[in-house]
Amino acid sequence: MSQPNNPWYPPNAPQTMTRNEPQNTPTNYPPNYPPNYPSNYPPNYPPSRSRTDSSWYSTRVLRIFLIIFGIMTLVGVPILGYFIGNLIGIHMATNDIQQGYANSGLLYTIYNASHNPVFLQEAQISQAQGIGEAQSDTATLQMLGLMIGLLADVPFVFLFVREYEMMG
Repeated sequence: MSQPNNPWYPPNAPQTMTRNEPQNTPTNYPPNYPPNYPSNYPPNYPPSRSRTDSSWYSTRVLRIFLIIFGIMTLVGVPILGYFIGNLIGIHMATNDIQQGYANSGLLYTIYNASHNPVFLQEAQISQAQGIGEAQSDTATLQMLGLMIGLLADVPFVFLFVREYEMMG
């Protein structure tokens, strides 16, 4: 029996179709649907949404929540970084102030023993230097925390925009 569309039979027969093309398939052949596919609408035409549809309302509410929580996150993350930098700076500042006063006490003791006014001036400068270092550390770490928070906001912006567009 002859099989005209089979590329392997007969061995030397002229072939009308290439190997990868479907054979004996009508042009209006329906696609294979998965089992339990809903048959109330065609596969390429999803049901239209109206304003009274509950899915439209829930998407709208989710968009509003995404905007609200997105703004809260974009403002809250840098502020949180600022406060964390402030907390670390305060803990470092106490150490700077303690060291300044300890050094000042040592220099003041040397001044009492020698009555050299240079040691009195260095004792006073040492206290001021400890306080200045403490303020500098705190301000630097506050700004560092704020900058880290702003840098952490960049991926959040991309995530929020992507989710907002996916809801559309």
